[in-house]
Amino acid sequence: MQRHHLVTPGIIARILALALLSSGLLFAAAPSSLATTAPALLPAQTLPPSVTGTSFATQTVGTTSPTQTVTFTATAGDVVISATPTVTGTNTSDFALSFPPSGGCVTSTTVTSGTTCTVWVAFTPTGAGVRTATMTVTDTASDAPQQVALTGIGQVVATGVSPAVTNFYNQALGTTSTARAVALVNGGPTTITVSSVGIISGTATAPKADFSIVPGSDTCTGQQVAPNAACTVGVVFSPAAEGSRTGFIFFVDNGTGSPHLGLLLGRGVHTNGYWLSGSDGGIFAFGPGASFFGSTGSMKLNQPIVGIAATPDSGGYWEVATDGGMFAFGDAGFFGSTGSIRLNKPIVGIAPTQDGLGYWLVASDGGIFAFGDAVFRGSTGAIILNKPIVGMAATPNGSGYWLVASDGGIFAFNAPFLGSTGSIKLNKPIVGIAPTPTGLGYWLVATDGGIFAFGDAPFFGSTGSITLNKPIVGMAPAL
Repeated sequence: MQRHHLVTPGIIARILALALLSSGLLFAAAPSSLATTAPALLPAQTLPPSVTGTSFATQTVGTTSPTQTVTFTATAGDVVISATPTVTGTNTSDFALSFPPSGGCVTSTTVTSGTTCTVWVAFTPTGAGVRTATMTVTDTASDAPQQVALTGIGQVVATGVSPAVTNFYNQALGTTSTARAVALVNGGPTTITVSSVGIISGTATAPKADFSIVPGSDTCTGQQVAPNAACTVGVVFSPAAEGSRTGFIFFVDNGTGSPHLGLLLGRGVHTNGYWLSGSDGGIFAFGPGASFFGSTGSMKLNQPIVGIAATPDSGGYWEVATDGGMFAFGDAGFFGSTGSIRLNKPIVGIAPTQDGLGYWLVASDGGIFAFGDAVFRGSTGAIILNKPIVGMAATPNGSGYWLVASDGGIFAFNAPFLGSTGSIKLNKPIVGIAPTPTGLGYWLVATDGGIFAFGDAPFFGSTGSITLNKPIVGMAPAL
């Protein structure tokens, strides 16, 4: 049960003291120090025969890993998925299955010969040590059902909140984020009892709480937590105002150091503009939130600019050239480039990671180059395309990305498909894509600056009726 009060003056004093201490730790506990490396995507697996297994890297107890993708290919005729895959075994609750909006291995799906279906698997260990379970896919193949062994290792840290800092990053005003699990991990030698869990959130000028505990998600209050185990609560972020928002989650228990505090961060945003970039690096800013931070418009370039991407706080942006040369403006950091690499195909786009500490570059064949904390999620490098790839955009939660072709065809990797111009006769080819803050929409932009909005993406304006010195080559949203 979530509580925002009913704590003793002594506990309040301790919470405030720890809060003051935590404010000094904000820089040391910045997201860059908490970045994890996602396991590599698994190779394609077949239906039939049965696949072998999926292993996860060591994961702190109570926290959730990046998803792994298990892909099944029908190799000998059509296969029908008889039932949505399930997880059974010793540590069933530690492994969660989810499915892409299209192409998932769900009930009644027909996987035609030579095509695939996909299951996403995430690992949230509830205890220390090796954790095991089995995923079962029931189908009409001759050797059904297919079974996949799931394994991972839970790691316990000292008694406290894990993760120590939970960052929700950008969230549109008036919307609520997906729930994030926050755990109280018992690293001590004896069992502890949790008496209450609560959140300190809001300010004098914006008293509405920005962070809250999801009803029914509290597995801590009134419960005992054994050594090397954890309990969890689900936390969501609903920004009450624009800008940076801060809160604390506290667990009151009879363990050493109680109450235990975790820092909650997020940023309230609304979609209020975007930038367009010309091939000479000239910048066009639309909307009140799109500030000018600089450009390559007055520089002599080795290769033309082909893409632009904004930092998560909209305080800067990157421009990228066809050779993968990078130009960073405002608060955008440099994490590497392909400027000195011999490429099979030219670079055509860029997308930043959720925390702005990395980015992906994409070539015209859909080949992906990852820098900083960017994780490879898939590519079209091995696919014969109708039209070349011209740009990419990352999902706001950093779990995937979209690639867009010059005809506006969309390729989604761990990202939802929301529409395309693939079947529309265009005046000018598409050259870029940009996502909305929710991840439930995106814009496509053509070389004349014409804008196509999908999902929850609003229209603010375009250069479609303006005579340009140089063609538009990309766009980025201002949040």
